[in-house]
Amino acid sequence: MNEIIFCLLVGFILDGIFIVEYYKNHYLNLLIFKTVSSLVFVILGILLAVQQKNGLSWLVVCGLVCGVFGDFFLDAGPVIKKIEKSAFIFGFGAFFIGHLFYIARTMILLAQQGHASMILLALISALVIGSIVIKMMLHICRPTDDILKIGIAYLLTLDFSCLLAWALLISGTGSLYLALGTTLFAVSDHMLVVDYFGFHKVNWLHGVLLILYYAAQCLIAVSILG
Repeated sequence: MNEIIFCLLVGFILDGIFIVEYYKNHYLNLLIFKTVSSLVFVILGILLAVQQKNGLSWLVVCGLVCGVFGDFFLDAGPVIKKIEKSAFIFGFGAFFIGHLFYIARTMILLAQQGHASMILLALISALVIGSIVIKMMLHICRPTDDILKIGIAYLLTLDFSCLLAWALLISGTGSLYLALGTTLFAVSDHMLVVDYFGFHKVNWLHGVLLILYYAAQCLIAVSILG
């Protein structure tokens, strides 16, 4: 337990540092501290997965590993000019794969408990919510940007992951940590798309979404405990 608390404290300190570095436009420091902070999530997940001795827990760890690559690429563009144009796509792609691991774990648990119908309900709900989100995004973001379409497709997957987590919780076998973590992740990344593609930049928005994102990753890692 002491190791878990230590990981959380170190992560929060790193989180504060890379938020400060972001607003100072110190892109190299931001890239370093954000990537190291993401590694803390992975270490935390591994510690918990080893304790639980449950094969499905490692799907969460795999998702957290994808988050490391996602964090790296999303902030690598200004530092590594050779990948500047593709870094954003690589970053979202890594997070997309990460959420597929979370989705797979949740779907397996729902199926094992005989609640497979809730998977379909979550998917339909995600599509309905997604259609509303798309309309909103096209009003506040640049609709001609092709990358925005990738961002919206990613958000649909994230919403599905979030709804599945709540479905698992409602079924009586899920984790409140996972439900809250995926919810904060969804809120954070919806804000991220607006921050990247919005017509008007809001100075404080990125700092808030980074705080929500870190809290989300901590909760998702801790959800391994059940």
